[in-house]
Amino acid sequence: MICPLSTIYDFGYSLIYPPETNLEDVRENRFLNFGLRRLPEPLGPHNPFKEDVAFLGVILQRWVRHIENIVPEIGPSFEGMVHKDYEKRLTIHQALEEFERICSCLTATQMNQTVTTRHWKGNVI
Repeated sequence: MICPLSTIYDFGYSLIYPPETNLEDVRENRFLNFGLRRLPEPLGPHNPFKEDVAFLGVILQRWVRHIENIVPEIGPSFEGMVHKDYEKRLTIHQALEEFERICSCLTATQMNQTVTTRHWKGNVI
């Protein structure tokens, strides 16, 4: 996918790529503190955009995945975002499409169900 302007914002280390950059082809070697997020450190160059998806997934699933008892599809969606196999990990576009698909299929019962949980951590609600 080619975007008008491709950017990674990171405090102290931001990157801007030329407009013609194919985001799927970008590779970097920078340290991203994978251990802090319980993700495997990539061996060699990696795509920082795919890493951002994993980091976003780690953060969001703590505050969203607890509704998995109401919206079961949300679990596999997060699994795709944080997949340990780099090649199987969702891109940001795939993650957004999956989220939109899940939202569009919610039933009235799901939408009206009372949420009684607060957060999710490591398969525990």
